Amino acid sequence: MAKKRITRQTAAAAFAVLLLVAALFVINQNPFKYPCLGKGEEAETDCLERVLERAVNRKGVPEAFALLSNHRGKSSSLEVDECHLLAHLIGDKAFRLYERQGGINFGEKNDGSLCNFGFYHAFMTSFILTGRHKDADHFCETVSLGDDNLASSCYHGIGHGAIYTLTDDLRTTGTFSEMVAKGEEVCKKILENDFYKTEHCMRGIYGGISDILVFREHNMGNMSLADYYNVCSFQKEEFRPVCYQEMSVILHAAFGEGFEERVQFVVDSQIENEYKKYAIDGLVSLFPAVTNNKNWQDGIKVCKSLQAELEDLCFSALTVSTYRNAPEGDAKELLEEFCAYKLLAAEEKEECKLFITENTWQRQNLKTKS
Repeated sequence: MAKKRITRQTAAAAFAVLLLVAALFVINQNPFKYPCLGKGEEAETDCLERVLERAVNRKGVPEAFALLSNHRGKSSSLEVDECHLLAHLIGDKAFRLYERQGGINFGEKNDGSLCNFGFYHAFMTSFILTGRHKDADHFCETVSLGDDNLASSCYHGIGHGAIYTLTDDLRTTGTFSEMVAKGEEVCKKILENDFYKTEHCMRGIYGGISDILVFREHNMGNMSLADYYNVCSFQKEEFRPVCYQEMSVILHAAFGEGFEERVQFVVDSQIENEYKKYAIDGLVSLFPAVTNNKNWQDGIKVCKSLQAELEDLCFSALTVSTYRNAPEGDAKELLEEFCAYKLLAAEEKEECKLFITENTWQRQNLKTKS
């Protein structure tokens, strides 16, 4: 009996050791992706701030991008604005790293557009505030390596940074036109009238002004947020499309979570029909909560309620938004699931699958003339 008991104890101990070894193997092969999940909204954000800062400093920008992307895909409490600010944090810490090392490693995949360009907003704002304007342009050319998405994100960041070079008086009491003119001056000074670069820089200008208005940094007088959205109709013709796209964040703030109300506002507005498609595209790009949680029903129903041309553009933008807001590594799988969604008509499913087949994530039909 004693011999048998020793055998059982030995087997139990051996099994425990095997479990420990297996656990260590899993941990080493699959690092813990969700260190802040399930802590509650406020604690989750505080945790992410600490984890992301540590990730940038110890393992680099790719690790921080992956952590934020994975968390966003699983969390039900991380709001769009919070995610954007966390991406800002990565950009801010990354610029300090860039200054110390004289360069930055983005890894195999540059996720700088994560959470509505938050990384580039902070990184390029820090760059512009150093006064080394030509270095900022050179950085964008170097980091993009011919990738239009990366280049546009970077030049967008320059425009966002340009807004933070404005004087306090202009930021708080200046007219919309004065802020735009000053921002455009900075964009053209840095980018030497290159239209492609300037157009994306202007996106950052309008996005930065939207932030000023949404966060009430500007004395808006008697104008509402929705009133400010209409000023896009007075912008230079070549910049109206990007104004309507970027200023959509104002409607997001004005109508809260009411996606249908935001879209209806655009449909009922006096915006010229040729520009409504850009407004719709901007609104859909701010619809990541629905696309992340696979609750596509509301977005699809809203798209289907629009006139034919706007419906097609709305659906295309929703498809791209689903891809862009997918967690790290899950984009194709999530998009395939979206393409098979029950509310989509047969031709819409085929169009959606074409995005996967051709890997065309650019919104080619929404590009403005250059």
